[in-house]
Amino acid sequence: MIRLSCAIKSQQQREIAYALAYWVQSYQLITPLSLTEKYNAEQQLKQLAYAFSNSSFQANNMSQRIFEVAQHPNYLKLAPVPVDITIEKVLQLVVEYYRKTNNSTLLHGITALHAFIELLQYFPDQQTALQWFWQSYTAAFATVGKNLQQPRDVLPTSPHLSWLETITRLR
Repeated sequence: MIRLSCAIKSQQQREIAYALAYWVQSYQLITPLSLTEKYNAEQQLKQLAYAFSNSSFQANNMSQRIFEVAQHPNYLKLAPVPVDITIEKVLQLVVEYYRKTNNSTLLHGITALHAFIELLQYFPDQQTALQWFWQSYTAAFATVGKNLQQPRDVLPTSPHLSWLETITRLR
C-alpha cells in the first residue's frame, strides 16, 4: 500500500503497475472481516496488548509475524473490528502507540495509515476499507508483544552537546 501510494503521488506509471501487481500477487487474508460492538478501538488495543504481553514471535519479517499472530486463538477472539471505528480514532491511536513504544513495527503503522489516507479516494466503500486497514493494523500491533508493555511516555532528553563534543566523546 505504501509503495502504491508513493507511485500514484509521483505519477510513475510503471511503479503503479508494479505496486498493483505486487499487491494482487502477495495479498493474503489475515482473517475474515467481522465487526463487534463489544469494545471500541482503544479497548481492543489494550486487550491485545494484555493478551500478547508475554509473546514473542520467531518469524524474521513483519508479514510472517502477522500471519503467526493471525492464527493465535487470542488474536482470533479480538480480531473483530469495532463498528464505530473512524479514521480520526485510528490516527490518534496509531500515533499514540508509536510514541509510547518507539517500535519500528508501529512506525510502519503510521506510514501505512498515511498511504491509506492517500489512497482513500480510490476505495468505493471507504468505511469497509478502513475496517480492513484496522484489522491489519491490530494484527501487526499484536506482533509487538511484550514490547507493548514497556511504554515510553517521556521522550529522552538530549545531552545538548556540540558536534565537536560528540565526536570527542566517540574517540
